Amino acid sequence: MLANGRGHVVGIASTLGLFPLPGVSDYVASKFSVVGFYESLAAELRQQGHRDVSVTCMCPGHTTTDMFKDLTTQPFSLTPQQVAEQTIEAVKTNQRRVILPRIMHLTWILNSWLPGSWMRNVLYVTGAMKDMENFCAKR
Repeated sequence: MLANGRGHVVGIASTLGLFPLPGVSDYVASKFSVVGFYESLAAELRQQGHRDVSVTCMCPGHTTTDMFKDLTTQPFSLTPQQVAEQTIEAVKTNQRRVILPRIMHLTWILNSWLPGSWMRNVLYVTGAMKDMENFCAKR
């Protein structure tokens, strides 16, 4: 891509690459590393003057795949098709980071501004913590 002077690199992370969730620290760590890698890669490309080589990091929330099929409290689940369509749109519009579904932007912003205990409370109130405990017990 650098030799051709154009291209687009896409990485698939997760919303769990933006804020932590207990019980899946190995998964969270891998997704945080994807987000960090793509942020760093974008900065390097800009610094080196490669304006026509773009980077997009996709951060989808719960996606209806076999990995998380037992989660029951996921009101904003995405299908793999929705993630694929949004990825194509992100490349076409040259978006650097895409958080899906859009409501997860609010979670990301609040997690950045509020004390750490707020997320834990939200997870308990919504039932997501119970889902994660069940998921972790099956791992």
